[in-house]
Amino acid sequence: MERLRIVVNFKNTPEDIELYNKLKKRSSISGYIKDVLKGLEENEVVNEKKEISSGNDNEIADDIADILN
Repeated sequence: MERLRIVVNFKNTPEDIELYNKLKKRSSISGYIKDVLKGLEENEVVNEKKEISSGNDNEIADDIADILN
């Protein structure tokens, strides 16, 4: 199986150097990055579901208001 690679470049800024040093402390840098990305993806799905449900709540409230009026 072929490996897929992505190169991450860090600038010589204090913020980037700090991020680089934090990554170097990990035993599996690639595993850590994949876990972070999976977590971000799961959060996006949750946020999308919240937006959809809040939109439905407004529609339901409008429908109830129409019935009562």
